[in-house]
Parts: sequence; C-alpha cells; structure tokens
Amino acid sequence: MVQAGRNTPLIAALAGVLAALAAAPCAAASAAPAASTPTISVPVPTLPGFPVSFPTSDGWTISAQYRPAKKGLLTLVLIPGVGERRDVWSDLAHALVRAGYGTLILDLRGQGASTLGPDGKPVSWRQFSDVRDGNDFLGMSNDVAAAAVYLSSSAGVSISSVGFVGNGLGASLAVRYAAVHPEVPLTALLSPTLNGENVPIISALRAYGSRPILIAYSLSDRRVANAAPLIFAVAKLSAGAANATLVATHLPANYLFDRSTSDRILNWIETAPQAAQAAAVAASTAAAAGQVEISSPSADAPPASLPAPSL
Repeated sequence: MVQAGRNTPLIAALAGVLAALAAAPCAAASAAPAASTPTISVPVPTLPGFPVSFPTSDGWTISAQYRPAKKGLLTLVLIPGVGERRDVWSDLAHALVRAGYGTLILDLRGQGASTLGPDGKPVSWRQFSDVRDGNDFLGMSNDVAAAAVYLSSSAGVSISSVGFVGNGLGASLAVRYAAVHPEVPLTALLSPTLNGENVPIISALRAYGSRPILIAYSLSDRRVANAAPLIFAVAKLSAGAANATLVATHLPANYLFDRSTSDRILNWIETAPQAAQAAAVAASTAAAAGQVEISSPSADAPPASLPAPSL
C-alpha cells in the first residue's frame, strides 16, 4: 500500500513536468508567426484624360473620360457595347493618345458611372427593354449625340474633327449617328450585329456615303462572324471600295481588348483619310480625262441616292 504522505513530493514533481510539457506546444504555437493569406493583385485598367459629364436630351447624365487631341488631329468617341464600362477601351485609348489623338470614352446610360436616370434615381441597363415601341437601347443614341454636343460646345471641337468607334451595340450607335452627320470623317465598327437589341444597322450603312469605314470582328464569335460579311458588303457599296476596310481575326471574341488589335485600329485611323482622299483625287482626275463614266458607277461605287436611316 502506497502512503500518500510519503509520495506527495514525487507526485507534485511529476505534475509540474506534465504541465510544462503540455504548455510547450502552446507557447511554440503562439510564438510562431501566423500564416499569411496570399493576395491576388488584379490590375485595374486606367484611362487617359479626366472625367467629365454632360446631359442628354432625354434627361440622363452621361459620365465619360476626356483627353484633348493635339492640334490638327482627330478626337475619337469610343462607345462600348451592352453591359460594358468605359475602361474596356484602355489599350486603344492609350494607343490613340500616344499618337496625339483625343479621346472621349463613354459610359452609356445604365452602365458604368452613367446610372443617374431622368428622375434622379439609379437605373441599370439590366432593367432596359428592347421592345419596338419603347426600346431603351435605342435611346442610347441620345448619349452619342450628347457626346458630340459636349465636344462642340464645351471642348471647342468641331464635329468634322470627330471620329466614332463602337463595339457591339456601340457600333450600331456610331454608324447611326454618322449616317445623318456627313461631316463625321470616319467610323470604326467592332463586332457589329445586324439588329442587336432591336437597333438596326443596315439603313444607316446605306446612308453612310463615301467616307472611310472599318468593320472588324472575331471569327470565333459566330453570331458576329455570320453578319459581318453582309455588313461589310453594304458598307462597301455605300462608302466605295477605297473607303471600306474589313479586319477579321482568329483571336477570341474579346479581341477588342487585345493590344495588337488596338494597334491595327490606330494604323487604320492614321492612314484611312489620306487613302480616301487619294482615291477621290484619282477618280476625279480620271473623270476629267474622260477615262471613266461618272453617270455609270461601278458596283463598288456608292449609289447616287440613298435613303436616310430611320432613327
């Protein structure tokens, strides 16, 4: 029989050792630095210029980013597609600005920072309807018109020095504006569709006339790839073979955001007006020399009379 009194010191010593062993892992754990959670850094596209805003004729407030052009160069209005923010144009905008061009980059109504509706309440494009008698997307035409008014009235930029570049629905909006403003020098249509969001494009293309126009699309976007050849054919008939340019790429459908595509668009903007002017001079010279029949235009020449688009 073990006597408790005789073994009390031994028991106490063993208890102390066990307590020390139990405390050691906790101390080590508390001393060890906490494992850090890895941080993923996602770069946010930047845009040149400074933010501006202007009203539309139907009560919206449009937010945009503006960078003035160098003297003698065009200002390009960049129009995004449905659900896109203006920062999708980052690569092209920076390429244009490096070359001296001006940019006005829009957030269309209900998108990006342009969510202040006519009643002063926020509205999203997701709430829009594309019904024929009340098409909210067709109303975005007023945003493009308001951008032109801002440039002419507030920035002192003549519309004859403003080109338009649009993606998706923005392409339809761009050519619809240019069709009824013949002073617009050039228009670029990226990923255009025939009737996206019930905003038709063909009548505007037929009325566009003899000016440079670019149609660019991705072969991987089947809906656009099916429509682009017809869109280009109409554009070529209206603008003339010397003015119409087609660019097809095998890049993914978001090719708009690819730097190489931005460089190709920039190259076209830099060379299209000179090429069109040279072609016009050559045609005029040939006509004066009696080498061509002006009254009998070829299939590639624009028709003498074209109906205005129903805007």
